[in-house]
Amino acid sequence: MPESNEKRFEELLTFPCLFVFRVVAHTGEETKRACEAALLAVLSRPAEGVEVKPSSKGNYQAIRLGVTVISADEIRALYTALNAVEGVRMVL
Repeated sequence: MPESNEKRFEELLTFPCLFVFRVVAHTGEETKRACEAALLAVLSRPAEGVEVKPSSKGNYQAIRLGVTVISADEIRALYTALNAVEGVRMVL
């Protein structure tokens, strides 16, 4: 990640704060559970809010995971962990 982007979270957010990750993944309950497990493994605390919305054709789902983060490093670690989950196509 370029240095200018690494400082961006620190400049834009005041920690601790609620941060919502948006995950686009293949449809299935196991993918949602795997995303929640990845979040729990990194932070040792569960998501505060989880919402799932299926795509119009039903092939994909949008998973919103809200979590309180205390640093930009936690956000970066969560992006890495969520991108590693099988079935995840994109993390926003």
